[in-house]
Parts: sequence; structure tokens; C-alpha cells
Amino acid sequence: MELAGRHAAAATVSVSGVMRTTVVHGDGILTEGYSFWHAPNGRWRIERDGEVLYISTGPRDVIVRIDGVMRRQRGDFGMAWFGKSFSPLDLLGPDSLLTRMSASFVPTSPRQATVAGRSAWVSSLASVDGSGSEMELAFDSDTGVLVRVSTPFREKLLEVEILREHDRLDDSEFEWRGPVRDTPARISRRGEQDADDPSQRRLLIEVLTAQLSAVDRRSDVLRVAGEAGTAEGVHEAIKQLLGVSDLGAEAVASMTVASFRTEVADMWRAELRRQQNEND
Repeated sequence: MELAGRHAAAATVSVSGVMRTTVVHGDGILTEGYSFWHAPNGRWRIERDGEVLYISTGPRDVIVRIDGVMRRQRGDFGMAWFGKSFSPLDLLGPDSLLTRMSASFVPTSPRQATVAGRSAWVSSLASVDGSGSEMELAFDSDTGVLVRVSTPFREKLLEVEILREHDRLDDSEFEWRGPVRDTPARISRRGEQDADDPSQRRLLIEVLTAQLSAVDRRSDVLRVAGEAGTAEGVHEAIKQLLGVSDLGAEAVASMTVASFRTEVADMWRAELRRQQNEND
């Protein structure tokens, strides 16, 4: 409980760092690196190879890069790149990895360790369904930020190589001065809408239907996305495979791998039924 409390408090800190991920992708190993800056009240800046991918000045004011274009997300589709297991948003905040896993895994007694030269607490989390699934999570002792995820075989899935604490991060870190487009609807992946508008409800139904089609054809979606050479190619491949609109393809391309979990699909199905009933 104390470790979970420290992790929850991480949402109030100002930190920056570099996160490396390593995941099995097809027959090979995929590695990614992200630089990130976080400040209280849900402010984020995330870059990959010096290119800004995600900017937020709060949980409801988010700009993400989709198909090479920075777009204002009126709601929350999640991270804007496809097929990655983790992002810096997993490290802290209300949608962190620990928060999402809390209902499905039980922790062991934590032990002290050192991660990237900083003191950390490590705890193994075992699945409650008896499937034998287990992950080891390490949290920075001072900030509560998640700094490493590994398997029982010590295979690192992610690690924060550089973590720095700041008294304050300047507001300019979370500003985007380049061109930006608006997304066509104020839709949230949690089923929230900004207004009880029939047109917005239809768009939400369109998004949920596309996402559930992707869940039902997970292997095919991952295959065509992996074969596509560009972000535009991924978008078009999803449209052709699932027979969805541009908005639906955008929503699918914005899904993280974690979104393919059974409990997420069940939540979306329940929300889709509710929206369809209200739309009748």
C-alpha cells in the first residue's frame, strides 16, 4: 500500500527522463527510445528521435502526432503511435501501468534495488487468475515513478535510463507552436462525451465499432500494420482490412497493445451497447 501510495503521488512531481523499451515484434526484437517531461496537472511532453509526439497542458488538452500531423485530441484516444507495448504515460499518472494492472495482479513484498544509479523499490506482480503470468516492476524511491518493467527471467521490457527531478518545469516545455489540426469529434476512449449530442454519439459508435473490430482481428491488424511502410500506409491498411472510415482507422491506429486486453474490449462492448440504445 505504501508503494502504491508513493506511485500515486508521482503525478504531482516534475520530472524528465529517457525511457527505452524492448519488445518481441514478429520474429525480431523491437527497441524504442522516448524522451519525456512531466509536470503536475497532467502536463506532458514526449519526443522520439527529437520529434514531438505528444503534448498536453492538462488531461483534456492533448496534441498528438497522427500520420505525421499534430492533431488536437478533443478527448483521449491514447498514444498516437501503433504497435508499441509501452509509452512514458505508463510510468506515472492516472493511466499508469500499475493502475491498470491493479485489478488483475497481486504484489509480493517489495525489495530494494538500484535502477540506473538511483534507489528503487522492486515488487513482483502475479496474475490473480492463476495463469502464472508475472511481471517485476521497479519504482524510483524518491519520486514513485515506474522505472523498470521486466519478466521473471529478468528480460527488460522497459527501463528509464535517465530520471531527473525538477523543482519546476517551465510552461514553454508544454507548448506547441507549430501547425495543428483538430480531430473531428470530442470523443473519449472511456466513452465520455462533452455534450449529449446525437451527432457526437454517432461518431463515438463509429469509433467503438472500429476498435472492437480491431480487437476481434488483432493478429490481422498487427500483421498489416507491421507490413505497412509508413504511417499513412498503416492508416490505409486498417481501412481496407476492417472496412472502417478515416475516423475509425485513426482510432485503431491510436490504440496501444494494452488496449487489446479482454477487459478493455468488454468495457468497449458495454459502452457501445449503451450508446446504441440511447441512439435508438
